[in-house]
Amino acid sequence: AEEFPNLRTLDIRAGQWEPGLAQTAVRAWPQLNAVALRELAHLLSAQDFRALASLPRLRWLELRGSRVLELPASALNGMTLDYLGLDWLDLRVWPNWLDALALERIASLSLVGNQLTEVPRLILEDPEPAVRTLRIAARGNQFGYQACFDMVMAERFHGRYSFDLDLPPGMAVRSDA
Repeated sequence: AEEFPNLRTLDIRAGQWEPGLAQTAVRAWPQLNAVALRELAHLLSAQDFRALASLPRLRWLELRGSRVLELPASALNGMTLDYLGLDWLDLRVWPNWLDALALERIASLSLVGNQLTEVPRLILEDPEPAVRTLRIAARGNQFGYQACFDMVMAERFHGRYSFDLDLPPGMAVRSDA
């Protein structure tokens, strides 16, 4: 940390790191605006997320292939992100901490390569007008026809979310329609 006191971007990939790595990084480099903790062998905890949320300039968070403990709904409180990467986390259900309030503070969300089968109704049927459209990359999940249809309809009629999906044949939305 002493060699790079003004570090703004931290990208750690794989390896056997001690628990609390995120907390240590936040203490060492409080100016971080981009953090990638990829394929970590230990579990990221609520304390790690609280530490990351304390970074005033954090706008990009990538957790690809890491392991995340079950987190409280408040896990993302304090974060406003241009990008949140949750690819290949083996998520089987939509995380409770990715609720509508958290999604309002994220510009782009990636959930590629998980095991998700559906998106919560409270997100698909969110009646609030879109301040901006949140891009959700969700390729490589286990969404069935109905789940894909629901996401396409939510995108088309509500406009709050835009989904990047592996659409079944015959469901691709035409731009001239």
